[in-house]
Amino acid sequence: MRIDRRALMTRAAAGAGGALFAPFTWPARADAAPPAAGPMRVVFLLQNHGFNPGHSRPAGVTVNEKTLDKVEDVPLKGLKLPEFIDPLAPYLDKLTVVQNLNGRHVSPYHGGPYGALGGFKKSSSAPAGETVDCALARALPAVVPLLALGWETTRTMQASPIAYASSAWGANKAVPMYCDPVLAFNNLFGVAKPGKARDEFEADTELYDFLKTDAAATRDKLAGDEREKFRPYLEGFEEAGARRRKLLAMAATLERHAPPLTDQFTKPKFETDLWEAGLSVAVGALKAGVTNVVTIASGMCHAGGSWHGAGLTTVGHTLGHTNAMTSPDWLTLQRYNMGLLVRVVKALEAVPEGKGTMMDNTVIVYTSDMAESQHSTGNRWPFLLIGDLGGRLRTGRYVHYPLEPHKTSRTVNALYATLLHAAGAPRDRFNLAGSLKDLDRPGPLPELLR
Repeated sequence: MRIDRRALMTRAAAGAGGALFAPFTWPARADAAPPAAGPMRVVFLLQNHGFNPGHSRPAGVTVNEKTLDKVEDVPLKGLKLPEFIDPLAPYLDKLTVVQNLNGRHVSPYHGGPYGALGGFKKSSSAPAGETVDCALARALPAVVPLLALGWETTRTMQASPIAYASSAWGANKAVPMYCDPVLAFNNLFGVAKPGKARDEFEADTELYDFLKTDAAATRDKLAGDEREKFRPYLEGFEEAGARRRKLLAMAATLERHAPPLTDQFTKPKFETDLWEAGLSVAVGALKAGVTNVVTIASGMCHAGGSWHGAGLTTVGHTLGHTNAMTSPDWLTLQRYNMGLLVRVVKALEAVPEGKGTMMDNTVIVYTSDMAESQHSTGNRWPFLLIGDLGGRLRTGRYVHYPLEPHKTSRTVNALYATLLHAAGAPRDRFNLAGSLKDLDRPGPLPELLR
Protein backbone atom coordinates (compact mmCIF):
# COMPACT_ATOMS: atom_id res chain seq x y z
CA MET A 1 0.00 0.00 0.00
CA ARG A 2 1.38 3.43 -0.96
CA ILE A 3 0.54 6.64 0.85
CA ASP A 4 1.80 10.12 0.14
CA ARG A 5 3.99 12.36 2.30
CA ARG A 6 1.05 14.32 3.70
CA ALA A 7 -0.71 11.10 4.77
CA LEU A 8 2.49 9.84 6.34
CA MET A 9 2.93 13.01 8.37
CA THR A 10 -0.73 12.92 9.39
CA ARG A 11 -0.23 9.41 10.76
CA ALA A 12 2.89 10.54 12.59
CA ALA A 13 1.04 13.49 14.13
CA ALA A 14 -1.78 11.15 15.16
CA GLY A 15 0.73 9.03 17.02
CA ALA A 16 0.91 5.93 14.80
CA GLY A 17 3.00 3.63 16.92
CA GLY A 18 3.03 6.23 19.71
CA ALA A 19 6.12 6.22 21.86
CA LEU A 20 7.37 3.21 19.93
CA PHE A 21 9.08 5.71 17.60
CA ALA A 22 11.42 6.74 20.39
CA PRO A 23 15.09 5.77 20.20
CA PHE A 24 16.27 2.88 22.38
CA THR A 25 12.88 1.17 22.06
CA TRP A 26 14.74 -1.92 20.83
CA PRO A 27 18.31 -2.97 21.63
CA ALA A 28 20.70 -3.02 18.71
CA ARG A 29 21.91 -6.52 19.52
CA ALA A 30 18.50 -8.15 19.70
CA ASP A 31 18.80 -9.87 16.33
CA ALA A 32 21.70 -12.09 17.35
CA ALA A 33 21.46 -15.81 16.65
CA PRO A 34 19.32 -17.78 19.13
CA PRO A 35 21.24 -19.80 21.72
CA ALA A 36 22.38 -23.21 20.48
CA ALA A 37 20.74 -24.95 23.43
CA GLY A 38 17.28 -24.28 21.98
CA PRO A 39 14.36 -21.95 22.70
CA MET A 40 13.89 -20.53 26.17
CA ARG A 41 11.18 -18.16 27.38
CA VAL A 42 10.61 -16.04 30.47
CA VAL A 43 7.34 -14.44 31.54
CA PHE A 44 7.18 -11.89 34.39
CA LEU A 45 3.94 -10.95 36.12
CA LEU A 46 4.22 -8.11 38.63
CA GLN A 47 1.27 -7.45 40.93
CA ASN A 48 1.05 -4.19 42.86
CA HIS A 49 0.09 -3.76 46.56
CA GLY A 50 2.44 -6.50 47.74
CA PHE A 51 2.73 -10.28 47.92
CA ASN A 52 2.40 -11.35 51.53
CA PRO A 53 4.81 -14.20 52.34
CA GLY A 54 1.96 -16.06 54.04
CA HIS A 55 0.20 -16.31 50.70
CA SER A 56 2.79 -18.78 49.43
CA ARG A 57 3.95 -20.65 52.55
CA PRO A 58 2.66 -24.24 52.45
CA ALA A 59 0.85 -25.75 55.41
CA GLY A 60 3.26 -27.50 57.76
CA VAL A 61 6.21 -25.27 56.92
CA THR A 62 7.21 -23.23 59.95
CA VAL A 63 10.20 -20.90 59.89
CA ASN A 64 11.33 -18.72 62.78
CA GLU A 65 12.80 -15.83 60.83
CA LYS A 66 14.40 -14.34 63.95
CA THR A 67 16.59 -17.38 64.50
CA LEU A 68 16.95 -18.76 60.96
CA ASP A 69 20.67 -18.92 60.22
CA LYS A 70 20.76 -21.05 57.07
CA VAL A 71 18.76 -21.52 53.91
CA GLU A 72 15.63 -23.59 54.44
CA ASP A 73 15.25 -25.77 51.32
CA VAL A 74 12.49 -28.41 51.42
CA PRO A 75 10.59 -30.33 48.73
CA LEU A 76 7.02 -29.25 47.99
CA LYS A 77 5.93 -32.82 47.33
CA GLY A 78 3.43 -33.86 49.96
CA LEU A 79 2.82 -30.29 51.15
CA LYS A 80 -0.46 -28.40 50.79
CA LEU A 81 -0.34 -24.97 49.19
CA PRO A 82 -2.25 -22.15 50.93
CA GLU A 83 -5.59 -21.35 49.34
CA PHE A 84 -4.20 -18.05 48.01
CA ILE A 85 -2.14 -19.94 45.42
CA ASP A 86 -3.66 -23.43 45.39
CA PRO A 87 -4.77 -23.14 41.74
CA LEU A 88 -1.09 -24.02 41.17
CA ALA A 89 -1.44 -27.33 43.06
CA PRO A 90 -1.56 -29.41 39.83
CA TYR A 91 1.85 -27.96 38.96
CA LEU A 92 3.62 -28.61 42.25
CA ASP A 93 6.48 -30.35 40.46
CA LYS A 94 7.00 -27.24 38.27
CA LEU A 95 6.80 -24.74 41.14
CA THR A 96 9.49 -23.14 43.29
CA VAL A 97 8.53 -20.83 46.15
CA VAL A 98 11.27 -18.38 47.10
CA GLN A 99 11.00 -16.38 50.32
CA ASN A 100 12.92 -13.53 51.98
CA LEU A 101 15.14 -12.13 49.27
CA ASN A 102 16.40 -8.69 50.24
CA GLY A 103 15.37 -5.71 48.15
CA ARG A 104 15.52 -3.00 50.79
CA HIS A 105 17.79 -0.98 48.48
CA VAL A 106 14.96 -0.76 45.92
CA SER A 107 12.80 1.26 48.38
CA PRO A 108 9.60 -0.43 47.14
CA TYR A 109 7.25 1.31 49.61
CA HIS A 110 4.13 2.25 47.59
CA GLY A 111 5.65 0.79 44.43
CA GLY A 112 8.97 -0.03 42.85
CA PRO A 113 8.92 1.23 39.24
CA TYR A 114 11.99 0.00 37.35
CA GLY A 115 13.71 -0.91 40.62
CA ALA A 116 11.66 -4.09 41.20
CA LEU A 117 13.12 -5.75 38.08
CA GLY A 118 16.38 -3.81 38.22
CA GLY A 119 17.47 -4.38 41.80
CA PHE A 120 18.32 -0.68 42.15
CA LYS A 121 16.55 2.29 43.74
CA LYS A 122 13.12 2.83 42.25
CA SER A 123 12.22 5.88 40.17
CA SER A 124 8.91 6.94 38.70
CA SER A 125 10.61 9.12 36.09
CA ALA A 126 13.82 7.55 34.79
CA PRO A 127 15.35 4.09 35.32
CA ALA A 128 18.82 3.91 36.83
CA GLY A 129 19.93 0.98 34.69
CA GLU A 130 19.03 -2.23 32.87
CA THR A 131 16.23 -4.43 34.22
CA VAL A 132 16.44 -8.22 34.24
CA ASP A 133 13.72 -8.74 31.63
CA CYS A 134 15.69 -6.63 29.18
CA ALA A 135 18.91 -8.47 30.04
CA LEU A 136 17.11 -11.74 29.33
CA ALA A 137 15.68 -10.32 26.10
CA ARG A 138 19.22 -9.67 24.89
CA ALA A 139 20.14 -13.26 25.76
CA LEU A 140 17.01 -14.76 24.17
CA PRO A 141 16.61 -12.71 20.98
CA ALA A 142 13.43 -12.55 18.95
CA VAL A 143 11.75 -10.23 16.44
CA VAL A 144 10.23 -8.33 19.36
CA PRO A 145 12.90 -8.66 22.06
CA LEU A 146 10.58 -7.77 24.96
CA LEU A 147 6.81 -7.58 24.90
CA ALA A 148 5.75 -5.37 27.82
CA LEU A 149 2.13 -4.94 28.91
CA GLY A 150 0.80 -2.45 31.45
CA TRP A 151 -2.49 -3.15 33.24
CA GLU A 152 -4.46 -0.60 35.24
CA THR A 153 -7.99 0.80 35.24
CA THR A 154 -10.01 0.92 32.02
CA ARG A 155 -9.91 4.71 31.98
CA THR A 156 -6.14 4.84 32.45
CA MET A 157 -5.45 2.18 29.84
CA GLN A 158 -7.66 3.77 27.22
CA ALA A 159 -6.31 7.25 27.90
CA SER A 160 -2.66 6.10 27.70
CA PRO A 161 -2.32 3.19 25.26
CA ILE A 162 1.46 3.38 25.71
CA ALA A 163 3.04 3.84 29.14
CA TYR A 164 6.27 3.25 31.05
CA ALA A 165 6.60 1.56 34.43
CA SER A 166 8.74 -1.52 34.95
CA SER A 167 11.39 -2.19 32.31
CA ALA A 168 14.48 -0.53 30.84
CA TRP A 169 17.28 -1.33 28.39
CA GLY A 170 19.60 0.81 30.50
CA ALA A 171 19.84 4.09 32.36
CA ASN A 172 17.18 6.51 31.07
CA LYS A 173 16.10 3.97 28.42
CA ALA A 174 12.62 2.96 29.55
CA VAL A 175 10.68 0.35 27.59
CA PRO A 176 7.25 1.34 26.26
CA MET A 177 4.42 -0.89 27.48
CA TYR A 178 1.20 -1.64 25.65
CA CYS A 179 -1.81 -0.73 27.75
CA ASP A 180 -4.32 -1.06 24.91
CA PRO A 181 -4.63 -4.72 23.82
CA VAL A 182 -6.09 -3.68 20.46
CA LEU A 183 -2.99 -1.60 19.73
CA ALA A 184 -0.80 -4.53 20.80
CA PHE A 185 -2.81 -6.88 18.58
CA ASN A 186 -2.58 -4.58 15.57
CA ASN A 187 1.16 -4.00 16.02
CA LEU A 188 1.92 -7.72 16.35
CA PHE A 189 -0.81 -9.53 14.43
CA GLY A 190 -2.15 -6.83 12.11
CA VAL A 191 -0.30 -8.41 9.20
CA ALA A 192 -1.98 -11.79 9.69
CA LYS A 193 -4.84 -11.28 7.20
CA PRO A 194 -5.49 -8.87 4.32
CA GLY A 195 -7.76 -6.03 5.34
CA LYS A 196 -7.78 -2.73 7.17
CA ALA A 197 -5.40 -3.83 9.94
CA ARG A 198 -2.84 -5.08 7.44
CA ASP A 199 -3.19 -1.95 5.30
CA GLU A 200 -2.51 0.19 8.36
CA PHE A 201 0.44 -1.99 9.35
CA GLU A 202 1.99 -1.63 5.90
CA ALA A 203 1.33 2.10 5.95
CA ASP A 204 3.04 2.45 9.32
CA THR A 205 5.98 0.44 8.01
CA GLU A 206 6.33 2.92 5.17
CA LEU A 207 6.16 5.67 7.78
CA TYR A 208 9.21 4.22 9.53
CA ASP A 209 11.05 4.15 6.21
CA PHE A 210 10.08 7.77 5.58
CA LEU A 211 11.20 8.87 9.03
CA LYS A 212 14.46 6.95 8.63
CA THR A 213 15.16 8.81 5.38
CA ASP A 214 14.37 12.18 6.95
CA ALA A 215 16.46 11.33 10.02
CA ALA A 216 19.41 10.35 7.82
CA ALA A 217 19.15 13.65 5.97
CA THR A 218 19.08 15.54 9.27
CA ARG A 219 22.08 13.62 10.58
CA ASP A 220 24.09 14.47 7.47
CA LYS A 221 23.63 18.18 8.22
CA LEU A 222 25.11 17.80 11.70
CA ALA A 223 28.71 17.53 12.85
CA GLY A 224 30.71 16.36 15.85
CA ASP A 225 28.85 15.73 19.10
CA GLU A 226 25.47 16.76 17.69
CA ARG A 227 25.77 14.18 14.94
CA GLU A 228 26.66 11.48 17.47
CA LYS A 229 23.72 12.41 19.71
CA PHE A 230 21.37 12.07 16.74
CA ARG A 231 22.65 8.62 15.76
CA PRO A 232 20.40 6.62 18.17
CA TYR A 233 17.27 8.17 16.62
CA LEU A 234 18.25 7.03 13.17
CA GLU A 235 19.15 3.56 14.47
CA GLY A 236 15.83 3.39 16.30
CA PHE A 237 13.85 4.01 13.12
CA GLU A 238 15.98 1.50 11.22
CA GLU A 239 15.50 -1.17 13.88
CA ALA A 240 11.74 -0.63 14.13
CA GLY A 241 11.24 -0.70 10.37
CA ALA A 242 13.32 -3.86 10.01
CA ARG A 243 11.26 -5.64 12.65
CA ARG A 244 7.99 -4.68 11.04
CA ARG A 245 9.21 -6.16 7.77
CA LYS A 246 10.10 -9.37 9.61
CA LEU A 247 6.58 -9.50 10.97
CA LEU A 248 5.26 -9.10 7.43
CA ALA A 249 7.35 -12.11 6.42
CA MET A 250 5.81 -14.11 9.30
CA ALA A 251 2.21 -13.42 8.25
CA ALA A 252 1.21 -17.09 7.90
CA THR A 253 2.62 -18.01 11.33
CA LEU A 254 1.03 -14.98 12.92
CA GLU A 255 -2.35 -15.84 11.43
CA ARG A 256 -2.11 -19.34 12.94
CA HIS A 257 -1.44 -18.05 16.45
CA ALA A 258 -3.35 -14.74 16.51
CA PRO A 259 -5.97 -14.63 19.29
CA PRO A 260 -9.56 -13.91 18.23
CA LEU A 261 -10.64 -10.30 18.59
CA THR A 262 -13.37 -10.97 21.13
CA ASP A 263 -15.54 -8.51 23.02
CA GLN A 264 -12.83 -8.40 25.69
CA PHE A 265 -10.80 -6.43 23.15
CA THR A 266 -13.49 -4.32 21.56
CA LYS A 267 -16.30 -4.05 24.15
CA PRO A 268 -14.69 -4.48 27.58
CA LYS A 269 -17.03 -4.27 30.56
CA PHE A 270 -14.24 -4.21 33.13
CA GLU A 271 -10.52 -3.60 33.17
CA THR A 272 -10.01 -7.31 33.71
CA ASP A 273 -11.42 -7.85 30.21
CA LEU A 274 -8.62 -5.68 28.85
CA TRP A 275 -6.07 -7.55 30.97
CA GLU A 276 -7.20 -10.93 29.71
CA ALA A 277 -7.24 -9.67 26.12
CA GLY A 278 -3.67 -8.47 26.62
CA LEU A 279 -2.70 -11.85 28.05
CA SER A 280 -4.13 -13.49 24.92
CA VAL A 281 -1.86 -11.29 22.81
CA ALA A 282 1.14 -12.23 24.96
CA VAL A 283 0.42 -15.97 24.70
CA GLY A 284 -0.11 -15.69 20.95
CA ALA A 285 3.17 -13.83 20.57
CA LEU A 286 5.03 -16.52 22.53
CA LYS A 287 3.46 -19.34 20.52
CA ALA A 288 4.22 -17.58 17.23
CA GLY A 289 7.85 -17.07 18.24
CA VAL A 290 7.53 -13.28 17.95
CA THR A 291 9.01 -12.83 21.42
CA ASN A 292 10.71 -14.91 24.09
CA VAL A 293 10.32 -12.50 27.01
CA VAL A 294 7.08 -10.98 28.29
CA THR A 295 6.62 -8.59 31.20
CA ILE A 296 3.19 -7.74 32.59
CA ALA A 297 2.92 -4.96 35.17
CA SER A 298 -0.50 -5.33 36.80
CA GLY A 299 -1.06 -2.04 38.60
CA MET A 300 1.71 -0.25 36.70
CA CYS A 301 4.05 -0.27 39.74
CA HIS A 302 2.03 2.12 41.88
CA ALA A 303 -0.58 1.82 44.62
CA GLY A 304 -3.77 2.12 42.57
CA GLY A 305 -6.05 -0.07 40.47
CA SER A 306 -9.51 -1.48 40.99
CA TRP A 307 -10.08 -5.08 39.70
CA HIS A 308 -13.85 -4.62 39.45
CA GLY A 309 -14.09 -7.50 37.00
CA ALA A 310 -12.44 -9.85 39.49
CA GLY A 311 -15.10 -9.16 42.11
CA LEU A 312 -13.13 -7.24 44.72
CA THR A 313 -15.07 -4.96 47.06
CA THR A 314 -12.08 -2.99 48.39
CA VAL A 315 -10.24 -1.38 45.50
CA GLY A 316 -7.54 1.13 44.72
CA HIS A 317 -4.98 2.25 47.28
CA THR A 318 -7.23 1.13 50.15
CA LEU A 319 -6.62 -2.54 49.36
CA GLY A 320 -3.07 -2.21 50.61
CA HIS A 321 -4.39 -1.11 54.02
CA THR A 322 -6.46 -4.25 54.59
CA ASN A 323 -5.22 -7.40 56.34
CA ALA A 324 -3.61 -9.46 53.59
CA MET A 325 -4.14 -12.75 55.44
CA THR A 326 -7.79 -12.32 56.44
CA SER A 327 -9.38 -10.02 53.85
CA PRO A 328 -11.48 -11.97 51.34
CA ASP A 329 -10.43 -9.47 48.67
CA TRP A 330 -6.79 -10.58 48.95
CA LEU A 331 -7.85 -14.18 48.51
CA THR A 332 -9.90 -13.24 45.45
CA LEU A 333 -7.06 -11.20 43.96
CA GLN A 334 -4.36 -13.82 44.40
CA ARG A 335 -6.52 -16.65 43.10
CA TYR A 336 -7.39 -14.49 40.09
CA ASN A 337 -3.69 -13.95 39.43
CA MET A 338 -2.97 -17.66 39.82
CA GLY A 339 -5.70 -18.33 37.27
CA LEU A 340 -3.85 -16.09 34.80
CA LEU A 341 -0.63 -18.00 35.43
CA VAL A 342 -2.39 -21.34 34.94
CA ARG A 343 -3.80 -20.02 31.68
CA VAL A 344 -0.27 -19.37 30.40
CA VAL A 345 0.95 -22.78 31.58
CA LYS A 346 -1.90 -24.63 29.88
CA ALA A 347 -1.50 -22.70 26.64
CA LEU A 348 2.22 -23.49 26.42
CA GLU A 349 1.74 -27.11 27.50
CA ALA A 350 -0.61 -27.54 24.54
CA VAL A 351 2.13 -26.75 21.99
CA PRO A 352 4.60 -29.57 21.24
CA GLU A 353 8.26 -28.58 21.15
CA GLY A 354 11.18 -30.97 20.81
CA LYS A 355 10.52 -33.99 22.99
CA GLY A 356 8.11 -32.06 25.20
CA THR A 357 6.11 -28.82 25.08
CA MET A 358 6.79 -25.10 25.02
CA MET A 359 6.22 -24.98 28.77
CA ASP A 360 9.21 -27.28 29.26
CA ASN A 361 11.44 -24.47 28.00
CA THR A 362 9.74 -21.67 29.94
CA VAL A 363 9.83 -20.12 33.40
CA ILE A 364 7.10 -17.82 34.73
CA VAL A 365 8.15 -15.40 37.49
CA TYR A 366 5.45 -13.99 39.75
CA THR A 367 6.01 -11.38 42.44
CA SER A 368 4.97 -7.89 43.49
CA ASP A 369 6.87 -4.75 42.57
CA MET A 370 6.21 -3.68 46.18
CA ALA A 371 7.76 -6.81 47.75
CA GLU A 372 5.80 -8.18 50.72
CA SER A 373 3.28 -5.35 51.25
CA GLN A 374 2.17 -1.96 50.01
CA HIS A 375 4.11 -0.33 52.86
CA SER A 376 7.12 -2.52 52.37
CA THR A 377 10.65 -2.43 53.72
CA GLY A 378 11.67 -4.72 50.86
CA ASN A 379 13.75 -7.15 52.89
CA ARG A 380 11.24 -10.03 52.70
CA TRP A 381 10.63 -10.25 48.95
CA PRO A 382 8.74 -13.41 47.87
CA PHE A 383 8.72 -14.95 44.38
CA LEU A 384 7.02 -17.84 42.61
CA LEU A 385 8.85 -19.57 39.77
CA ILE A 386 6.85 -21.93 37.55
CA GLY A 387 8.82 -24.03 35.08
CA ASP A 388 12.46 -25.07 34.85
CA LEU A 389 13.62 -23.29 31.67
CA GLY A 390 14.57 -26.46 29.83
CA GLY A 391 15.84 -28.30 32.90
CA ARG A 392 18.13 -25.48 34.03
CA LEU A 393 16.24 -24.59 37.23
CA ARG A 394 15.34 -26.76 40.21
CA THR A 395 11.62 -27.04 40.79
CA GLY A 396 9.27 -28.54 43.35
CA ARG A 397 11.02 -26.65 46.18
CA TYR A 398 10.28 -24.24 49.01
CA VAL A 399 13.39 -22.09 49.57
CA HIS A 400 13.49 -19.64 52.49
CA TYR A 401 16.49 -17.36 53.04
CA PRO A 402 17.52 -15.79 56.35
CA LEU A 403 16.75 -12.13 56.83
CA GLU A 404 19.56 -9.72 56.02
CA PRO A 405 22.20 -8.93 57.19
CA HIS A 406 22.96 -12.61 57.92
CA LYS A 407 25.88 -14.07 55.96
CA THR A 408 23.56 -16.46 54.09
CA SER A 409 20.91 -13.84 53.23
CA ARG A 410 20.60 -13.01 49.53
CA THR A 411 19.17 -10.25 47.37
CA VAL A 412 16.67 -9.98 44.54
CA ASN A 413 19.70 -9.18 42.39
CA ALA A 414 21.04 -12.69 43.04
CA LEU A 415 17.78 -14.17 41.76
CA TYR A 416 18.10 -12.12 38.58
CA ALA A 417 21.71 -13.26 38.17
CA THR A 418 20.40 -16.82 38.60
CA LEU A 419 17.88 -16.40 35.79
CA LEU A 420 20.63 -15.06 33.54
CA HIS A 421 22.86 -18.03 34.41
CA ALA A 422 20.00 -20.37 33.48
CA ALA A 423 19.44 -18.50 30.21
CA GLY A 424 23.08 -18.92 29.20
CA ALA A 425 24.14 -15.33 29.89
CA PRO A 426 25.80 -15.67 33.31
CA ARG A 427 26.61 -12.71 35.50
CA ASP A 428 28.04 -13.04 38.97
CA ARG A 429 26.43 -9.74 39.90
CA PHE A 430 23.37 -8.02 38.52
CA ASN A 431 23.32 -4.27 39.20
CA LEU A 432 25.26 -4.60 42.45
CA ALA A 433 28.16 -2.20 42.08
CA GLY A 434 29.50 0.83 43.87
CA SER A 435 27.69 1.44 47.14
CA LEU A 436 25.51 -1.67 46.59
CA LYS A 437 28.39 -4.08 46.10
CA ASP A 438 28.52 -5.27 49.70
CA LEU A 439 24.81 -6.14 49.86
CA ASP A 440 25.42 -9.65 48.53
CA ARG A 441 28.23 -11.97 47.62
CA PRO A 442 28.85 -12.69 43.94
CA GLY A 443 27.22 -15.60 42.19
CA PRO A 444 23.73 -16.98 41.57
CA LEU A 445 21.48 -18.78 44.06
CA PRO A 446 22.79 -22.35 44.02
CA GLU A 447 19.56 -23.65 45.59
CA LEU A 448 17.71 -22.75 42.38
CA LEU A 449 20.11 -23.99 39.70
CA ARG A 450 20.49 -27.58 38.52
